[in-house]
Amino acid sequence: MMRSTAIVSARATERLSAILLLTLALATVAAPADASSFGVEANSFTTVLSGSRAGEHPDLRVAFALNQEPPGTPTGYVKDIGLSLPPGLVADSAATPRCSMGLVLRELCPPEDAVGVAEITTGLPPEFELTNKATAFVYNIEPYADEPAAFAFFAASLPVRLDTSLSPTSHYGMTLSATDLSDAHPVISTAVTLWGIPADHNGPECHLNEVTKEEECVKFGGPGVGPRLPFLSNPVKCGSLPESNLSLESWQEPSAPPAEASGKLAPITSCEGLQFEPAIKIAPESKVEHEPTAYEIAVQMPSDQSPDGRAAAELKNARITLPTDTVISPSATTGLQACSDAQFEPPVAGEPKSADESRAECPSASLIGSVAIKTPLLAEAMKGALFLGTPECGPCTGRDAEAGRMIRVLVQAAGSGVLVKLHGSISVDQSTGRLALAIDESPQLPLEELKLTLNGGSTALLANPSDCGVSLKGSAQLTPYSSETATEVSGAPIALTGCQAPRFAPGFTAGTVSNQAAGFSPAVVSISRTDQDQALERFTVKMPPGLLGLLSKVPACPPAAAQAGACPAQSQVGAVNVAAGPGEAPLQLKGSVFLTGPYGGAPFGLSIVVPAQAGPIDLGTINIAAGIEVNPATAALTIVSGQVPQSLAGIPLQIRALTLDIDREGFIVNPTDCRPQAIDATLASAQGSTAAVATHFQVAGCAKLAFKPRLTALADAKTTRLGGAYVHVKVVSGPGQANVGKVKLDLPRALPSRLTTLQGACLEATFKADPAHCPTGSILGTGAVTTPFLRGLLTGPIYLVSHGGRAFPDLDAVLQGEGVTLILTGTAGFARGGSYEAFRTLPDAPISTLDLMFPRSAHSAFAANVNLCKRALRMPVEITGQNGAVVKQTTTIAVAGCPGHGRSSSARRARARR
Repeated sequence: MMRSTAIVSARATERLSAILLLTLALATVAAPADASSFGVEANSFTTVLSGSRAGEHPDLRVAFALNQEPPGTPTGYVKDIGLSLPPGLVADSAATPRCSMGLVLRELCPPEDAVGVAEITTGLPPEFELTNKATAFVYNIEPYADEPAAFAFFAASLPVRLDTSLSPTSHYGMTLSATDLSDAHPVISTAVTLWGIPADHNGPECHLNEVTKEEECVKFGGPGVGPRLPFLSNPVKCGSLPESNLSLESWQEPSAPPAEASGKLAPITSCEGLQFEPAIKIAPESKVEHEPTAYEIAVQMPSDQSPDGRAAAELKNARITLPTDTVISPSATTGLQACSDAQFEPPVAGEPKSADESRAECPSASLIGSVAIKTPLLAEAMKGALFLGTPECGPCTGRDAEAGRMIRVLVQAAGSGVLVKLHGSISVDQSTGRLALAIDESPQLPLEELKLTLNGGSTALLANPSDCGVSLKGSAQLTPYSSETATEVSGAPIALTGCQAPRFAPGFTAGTVSNQAAGFSPAVVSISRTDQDQALERFTVKMPPGLLGLLSKVPACPPAAAQAGACPAQSQVGAVNVAAGPGEAPLQLKGSVFLTGPYGGAPFGLSIVVPAQAGPIDLGTINIAAGIEVNPATAALTIVSGQVPQSLAGIPLQIRALTLDIDREGFIVNPTDCRPQAIDATLASAQGSTAAVATHFQVAGCAKLAFKPRLTALADAKTTRLGGAYVHVKVVSGPGQANVGKVKLDLPRALPSRLTTLQGACLEATFKADPAHCPTGSILGTGAVTTPFLRGLLTGPIYLVSHGGRAFPDLDAVLQGEGVTLILTGTAGFARGGSYEAFRTLPDAPISTLDLMFPRSAHSAFAANVNLCKRALRMPVEITGQNGAVVKQTTTIAVAGCPGHGRSSSARRARARR
C-alpha cells in the first residue's frame, strides 16, 4: 500500500489552504510544573469549533494565556508562536480577496478581506501597571513566494503576521507561526477566531445602539460584504481524536526548548451523506495494438462550494485497474534506474524550513512520468514527477508482483509552497495479468483532479494489448476519508487501431562463423519476430549432417542443477542473447548455454539460462530447456526446445529475438561434405501457429582435406561347415581428415556369403518397429564405433534385413551407447563370382575406429570353401570420403591360428575378442 508525506515551507506561492482535523471541542493542557516559569497558563490553551459535522463550515477559536507572576505580569516575553492544527481542517484563502501587510499596519484593509477576529491583551513593561485589551479583524494577506497563505492583524499596537505551512510530521496539518513579536508590548493572552463563512461576520465590530444611544461591540462582526464563500471546512474523517499543539519561544531565552501545550479534540461526526462522486479517465496516447504508449490516468472529484452545504468527501485511497491486457513493457527498463527511499526523501536536519530542502534527489533515469494535482485551494495545479522506486524484492516472484513490491511508483508534486510526496505501486494479478495502480493515504485536501501521465515512446512503461478484440476500459475503486467503503467507477472504453490479422512469420538465420570444412567454429542460431507476429513458444532446429558438437569434450550439467538453472561453468558451451519487449528499443538480456544430460527423451540437452534483470527490477531468470536428438542414420543433431517462458512474475516477456552463440573452443566442428545443405527449423507460436523456416548452409575446402583411412581384416583358420568362418574388419581414421562416407569390400572367393543365412533375414517392418524382435538367426555379428563425438563405445548387433523385392538384404548395425543409437546400413551381394559387403551411407561424423565382427555360428555371414591357411586372402577395398576422395587398396586378410605360424598381436587381440 502507499503512504504519503507533504512538506510546505513557511513561505510559498499563493493560495493554499491548510489541512486541519476535527476540532470540535475545548482542548485542555496540563499546567506547567512551575507556574513562575515561562510557559502557557494551565488550562488556558483551547481550540473550539462552532460545529461538529463533517464537512460543514464552522468558526474556529484558538486561545491561550501566559504564566503570570504576579497576576497581570507575564513571566517572559513571547518572541515566536507556533500553532499546529490537526489535518483535515481546510482553510481556503481564495474565499476572500487579499490585502497587503502595509495596509494592515495602517488599518486600511477593506472588510471583505477579513477572515476572522483577534482579541489580544498586552502589557507595558517593566511595571505592567497598564494593560491593553484590543479586538481587530484578521485579514487574508498576500503570502510570500514560498508559502500557501498568510494572515495578519494589528491590535493593541502589536502587528502580527501569521505565516502558514503544512507540517510533514502531522499528516498535512496546518501550522500557523508568528515570529519576532514586539517586546515593547508583551503578550499576556490572545484569542483568534477564524470564520467558516467570512461574509457572515465581516460587518462592523461595533455599532451605535439606537435605543441606548451607546456604542455596542459584538464578539464577531455582523453580516457584511463580499461573496458568501466558505473559508473553513471541517474534516471529513470521523471518529478520531486529533491533537493540536502550541509552542512558544521567549526573548529572554531564545535558545531554550520551547514551552509547549497540547490537547485532544473531540471527534467529528456525521460523515455519512457527504458527497463523493468521483470519475476516472484512463486513456493511452497511442491506440495502436502492441505499441508502447504514454498513459494518462486521471481521478476527477466534483467539489461543493455552497456555504450552506457541506464539503465533499476527500479521496483517501485509489486503486486504479488498467484495461485488460495492457502490460508492463520490458522495453521500458532499458537504461532505467530506481530511486531509493533515501533519495526520494533525503534526510533533513530538524524540521524542513522550505519545500526545496525536502525535494527528492532521484536520478533522472528513474523518471517514468509526470503528475498534476488540481485543488480549489490553489490558483494553479501542483506539478511534479513520477519516479520508479527501488523494488522491495529481488529476485521478484509472482507473489511480490501481485503485492506491489516489485513495481513501486514514487510521486512528487509541488506548487504554491506545497510539496506533496506519495508512495504508490503497480500490482500484477497473477491469474489475469491485469495491472492495478494503488495510491493510498493521499493528502486530506479538496481535490479537483489527480492526473498521472506515464511517459510514452519506445521505452514507455506500458504497452497496448495485442488483441484488437479487447476493449480498452479501465476502472477504479476509490475510497474517501469519510468511509471505509470504496466507490467503483469505470472509464470510457477505447478502441484499438492498426489491427492486423494474426500472423506468425518469424525470421531465422543459422550457421557457423567459419565455413572451413572439418574446422572448429562457433555456431549461431537466431530466431526473431516483429511486434505483429505471435509470440514464440517452441523451436526445433535440424542441423545438417556433419555439423556436430563434440559432446565428449564437455562435462554434462547434472539434472538437478539444470532444472534449477544453476549449471557449473565447465558445462557451458555458449552464450545467449535475448531481446524482450515491444517497440524499437527492446530490452537486451544476456545469458549462458550449458550442455546437459538427457532431456525430453533425447540423450543430451541444453540449458539456456538468461538472468532477467530488467533495469532495477530482478525478475529472476528465463530458463529454456532443450533436447539434443541424434539422427540414427546420419548422426545429424536436432535441437528440440521445451516451452519458452511467456512471462515472469506476470510481466509478459514479449521475446523479440533469441540468439544462441555456441562458441566453446573445440566444440562445434564443420562437416567434411561441401555439398549445399540447409539448417531447417520449425517454430511454434503461443497461439498454436507454426512456421517452417530454413537457411542455406555450405562449407568450403573439402577437396583439400587429407583422407588416409586404414583398413585391416582378420580371419580365423578354424572353420566348419555348420559354423562358417570368422571375419573381423576394422577401419581406422585420424583427426582432421575427411570423414569416411563409404566402405566397399570385395571378399575373396574363399570367404563366400552363406545363402542359408541370407534366407533368415529379418523383415523390414519388424526391424523398423523394434530390432529386438528380429529372429536370432538374422544377427550376423557385432559392430563397434569409437568417435570423439562421444566418450564411450557405440556397440551393438549387425542384423540382416530384407527389403521386399530387393535381390539382397541389408546389413544394419544397430550401435548404441550414452543414449545414442546409430544405424549403419550396408548391403551384401555377389559380383564377379565372389561376394561383397558395402556400407555406402556412413554418417558425416568423425569415426576413430569402425569394427565389424562376424563370428562363427549356425547363421554366420561367411562360409569357407578352402583351407584359409593355404592361400593368400586378398580383398580389394574402396573407401570413399565425405569429400569425394577415394582410397583404393588391396588388403590381405590376416589368418589367425594357422599351424606352424605365430600369431601376430593383432591376431591375438582378435582371438581375445571372439
